[in-house]
Amino acid sequence: MFKSERDIFKIIKNGTINELEEFVKANPDCLNERSGFWSDKRPPLSYTIMHKKTEFAKKLLELGANPNEEDAYNNLALHHAAATGNEELLTLLLSRDDVDINARGHANNTALHYAAYNNQLNTLKRLIKNGAKLNLQNKDGYTALHKAASFSRLPVYKALLLAGIDRTIKNNAGKTASQTSESTYIRIVDSEIDALPQNTQQDESLATLSEDIKSGNFVQENESAVSITKVFEASATIQKIIYDFSDETITTITTEPTGKAQCVNAFKNAASLKQLKAAAEYLETQGGNTYSWQQRVII
Repeated sequence: MFKSERDIFKIIKNGTINELEEFVKANPDCLNERSGFWSDKRPPLSYTIMHKKTEFAKKLLELGANPNEEDAYNNLALHHAAATGNEELLTLLLSRDDVDINARGHANNTALHYAAYNNQLNTLKRLIKNGAKLNLQNKDGYTALHKAASFSRLPVYKALLLAGIDRTIKNNAGKTASQTSESTYIRIVDSEIDALPQNTQQDESLATLSEDIKSGNFVQENESAVSITKVFEASATIQKIIYDFSDETITTITTEPTGKAQCVNAFKNAASLKQLKAAAEYLETQGGNTYSWQQRVII
């Protein structure tokens, strides 16, 4: 039925676990094959992860697949697991001695970068719990916090700050994470943290994961983390109001509401959580017509 070693990809896509096992045992070199054309050349293990075939991936590892085989973009199985939020496979990979949690992939990104970029919060927490280095930079000088800020991944941004990532690191363009973001919310959160007393910002214990964080709670019992947590708590109501006005299904209204300019300017010029809250509350009073343009207000 299966004749070529490249048939392993057909089995992964449409076959069964038993067929996979029989085929690999009969054709062990198939584990060195690559799928598709250049832009999609992946070893079987990475191919299974991208196609969300977790059981197949586990079987391939059992049959001797190398988790450190690179795809066409220099990414490893770990990077694909982090990007797709496959925590079961991530746990399996991290349990192996031959898998480096801080291994570099495309453009020197790590698994933490991929989890942040793809908004995989639980995966990000698991990586941190297992010892991922927070402050590693990719070829552009981006840390995972830069990735979170650049794409407005607010929960990830918060988790990284609470885990103790250095938010003062600058990328190759000389910008900190918050300076790369177009999100007023992220910019203001950063400025509020700047306003905290210096002794609470520079507390070295912030860079050390507490037992609470290791257990997944992400609550640190030190003055700095508590202060930063309060900043986020103060902004929770604002964030909810903003999210309430993010229903992408309501996009048909085209009339400009009264007060549009005031709302836009209020968001863009807000310099504190208090001002942002006032802007959010003003937006809320504008009624249904605000839905037609609010998504263009970058928050």
